[in-house]
Amino acid sequence: MRFAVLLPGSLIVCAVALYACSSSDEATPTPDAGKTSSSSTSSSTSGSNGDDDDDDNTSSSSSSSSGDTSSSSSSSSGGGGGGDGGGGGGGDGGGGGGGDGGGGVSSKCLTGDTREVEPNDSAGAAQVIPATTGTSSLKYCGRIAAAGDVDFITWTFNVTGSVSISGAQENTGNGLQITLKVGGGAEQPFSGSIPLQSGQPYLFKVTATGQSDYRFNLDVTQN
Repeated sequence: MRFAVLLPGSLIVCAVALYACSSSDEATPTPDAGKTSSSSTSSSTSGSNGDDDDDDNTSSSSSSSSGDTSSSSSSSSGGGGGGDGGGGGGGDGGGGGGGDGGGGVSSKCLTGDTREVEPNDSAGAAQVIPATTGTSSLKYCGRIAAAGDVDFITWTFNVTGSVSISGAQENTGNGLQITLKVGGGAEQPFSGSIPLQSGQPYLFKVTATGQSDYRFNLDVTQN
């Protein structure tokens, strides 16, 4: 009797054949094991207002003023008051998400960013970022899963004295737009002039015409 040896970890399938003096049996080889494949994508960043359809988009602007307003990636001086906020949401958008069809890992997330938490598809279900006092920053990343998906985020900061505020955003296209509503004010694009209102909730709304990863930041410096 003679044996063929099956080596561990090998994709070669061996057949055992038995031989007798006057007869023999044929062994049928086993088909190869299943194959796997993978693919990868990459993107590049170009200066834009965040509404191109294909390439990564970044936007920022800067200006300075004295009073109660500032601009995206801007600075201004003004006074602060009081306010309150809290934590909320459930799950982790970085791990799969749910609720309104969002979730997934955003390619724009950086270490230390606050990641999207589902469900956050309405102003009433907005992801609440804990309120801060003094110099602070909101660095947020998420993903619009498809057209019709909407993300809402709210943040309140409390500052006094001379204050500067700046903001910027970037995304992977598909017409992504971020708007901002401060307190009881009107909704406006998250670019250009950003109101400076201490103690008032800043409500961000993110939409797109298709899947898009995004990141934005709002930095408040109490001088």
